Amino acid sequence: MLDTYSFNDILFKKSNTFCFDSESFRYLIARKNRIEFDDYQKDEYKRSWITSVNETNRLIQYICNELKPCLQKSWMSIEHAQFQINRMIRPILETIKNTMRNLILLDKSSSKSLIKLCPSPVDRNSATCTKCSHSPILCGEFWITRYDLHNLSDRCSQCECDFSRHFKVNYVLKYELCDKKQKPSFHDMKRNLEQLTQIIIQFAYFYKYLVHIATGNDPILSVLNRMIKEEKSICSQKGNQNLNANLYDNLKSFKNEYEEAWSMSMSNPKTITLPEIYKLIKTVSENREISEQLSIIKQMEDIYMNEQEKLIQ
Repeated sequence: MLDTYSFNDILFKKSNTFCFDSESFRYLIARKNRIEFDDYQKDEYKRSWITSVNETNRLIQYICNELKPCLQKSWMSIEHAQFQINRMIRPILETIKNTMRNLILLDKSSSKSLIKLCPSPVDRNSATCTKCSHSPILCGEFWITRYDLHNLSDRCSQCECDFSRHFKVNYVLKYELCDKKQKPSFHDMKRNLEQLTQIIIQFAYFYKYLVHIATGNDPILSVLNRMIKEEKSICSQKGNQNLNANLYDNLKSFKNEYEEAWSMSMSNPKTITLPEIYKLIKTVSENREISEQLSIIKQMEDIYMNEQEKLIQ
């Protein structure tokens, strides 16, 4: 009879079926509400608890001794892919933005240095406020917004701005100048930029057709808009005669290309499969600058998980 309830290669049999009696849990709730029981009822609940304990031990033994692990590398799901892409959005866009900076510098024959991204970890509750003023710093020939980190829990400890004005950060970027010879050529950078912009557009199709996110909730566009706003603010403060004006124009052009691809897909839907998305995720992960940022994010996630495990213990 049990065999008739088996599913594919998962057998339904006594050895992998576990019974947990709810009576003991009901007893605990009842006692918490000061309900009294006679000795016979207490004995029944005691036997129920012992049954559940034995079944729990049997389940743990079964998991440890009988089951084979399912390797994460073989997982494919929309939710898992979405989790991976969500982590990548800022690293990809920061890399695109910095590549644009360096292409502008390479286009200037007088420029001898390029800009390198240097990610570093932050406290878990770190956030930045988009309403508070932030002073840009000069790195070579580019002004770069330096965000003051706020500590965000139930409320911000540094400002009185609305909670919605803050966005959490899981790493900060510092910037270093490096010699041109230590970086890829102009054409290699150009090719890398084109590849990343096309991948981010493919991720937009993923959000639209597989996750079914509306344009107004697009997480990619949200980060991109914030970057454009940063450059606009710098141009307002420092004038339009610096290289940030070129970067501002490039970011706006990229946004137009992104939005055009999104709107064109309304009339001409794009087909994208989950295996294709995973290939793109792998390609992005192999980019050195993106990989370094993802490594810091993973480091912060591991710290958080360890903290939670200690709390549970």
